[in-house]
Amino acid sequence: HPEQGRFSTEDLARRMGEDWWDPGRLRLIEHAPSGELAGFGWVKPGAPSDELYLVGVSEAHRGRGLAGWLVRDAQATSAARGASAMNLYVEGDNVSAIRSYRGAGFELDSRDVQLSVVQ
Repeated sequence: HPEQGRFSTEDLARRMGEDWWDPGRLRLIEHAPSGELAGFGWVKPGAPSDELYLVGVSEAHRGRGLAGWLVRDAQATSAARGASAMNLYVEGDNVSAIRSYRGAGFELDSRDVQLSVVQ
């Protein structure tokens, strides 16, 4: 989703105040020796299915398989904690993300449409 594409440290601080916050469900990949954040993955708990809430890889580190690793790690984390399934939300025109998620075993479950009017 576009709003997640601009996720900031302030957004993270706000989410850490949510009742569903669990630091064991957030993964950060740091690029040594610079210490810059290369990627992150976050699982939001649910019942019976968890949500793959956020996956992000910095532009400098794309194309190295980090996103795939983060998705697989999220699936393993979710399964280890007893979730029976995992879902995610992605923009319908994000063809490469949809292809990647389908490659990781996700299947189309539903489609949403958002409508608005300028007044």
